[in-house]
Amino acid sequence: RCVDGSWRPSRPEGLARVLAKAGYGARPRTEAMVRAGRVTVDGAVEHDPGRPVDRSNEVRLDGEILREAIRRYLLLHKPAGVACRRRHPTGRWIGDLMPADSPGLELVGRIDDRSRGLLLLSNDLDWNTRVAQNQQLERRYEVVVSGVVSNVELDVVRAGLTIPGMGPFRPRRLSILSTDAELTRVAVAVHGGHHRQVRAVFTMLRHEVLSSVSVGLGPVDLDRLQPGAIRDLTPNEIRQLGEPRRRE
Repeated sequence: RCVDGSWRPSRPEGLARVLAKAGYGARPRTEAMVRAGRVTVDGAVEHDPGRPVDRSNEVRLDGEILREAIRRYLLLHKPAGVACRRRHPTGRWIGDLMPADSPGLELVGRIDDRSRGLLLLSNDLDWNTRVAQNQQLERRYEVVVSGVVSNVELDVVRAGLTIPGMGPFRPRRLSILSTDAELTRVAVAVHGGHHRQVRAVFTMLRHEVLSSVSVGLGPVDLDRLQPGAIRDLTPNEIRQLGEPRRRE
């Protein structure tokens, strides 16, 4: 960031990379912005995302001098039936839930379309990477499966098992929240595990997974946030989520 408030790289870097670092989205998004003719370098429209620029170049986006985007760190309650990809048969896309006044927001980590519940977003790509790679963060899920989950089955999962194609799985905590003859509601807490692994475990036990909701990640919980709603993370939550991974 320069004295005049503009965002310029200290050494030559590709134009799309400069836009990404300034907070306007991941590389595929910023490359598309350049190709669309939205960016000028020293007064001339530039269509090459790899064009190197440095502090001597004046870069403008949509006619405005390039400045660092206001950093946003958000918690979203993803509803059922909302896709993470723009092109999807349902036509419902997660981007429609994001605030329009915050450019460059990206999902933290790789999220499949079936995932529901807690999702994090920000336009700080370094922070996104740190959170996604932080295996010390506890991930909490509530899963509803068909039938009655027995204590023997719980003990098998607690002891740890190997999911074909996914590797070892051992929960930090596992408990039954409620049960009847047809359904069991289970709370699962893991380090480093994700929706697809949790679903796969109960499928291995021959229980149909009727729903799986992410309810917590590290210091953050959904609490009373309604499906489709979004809130800003607190400074303390941002710091705790993005802490560098501890060395063993």
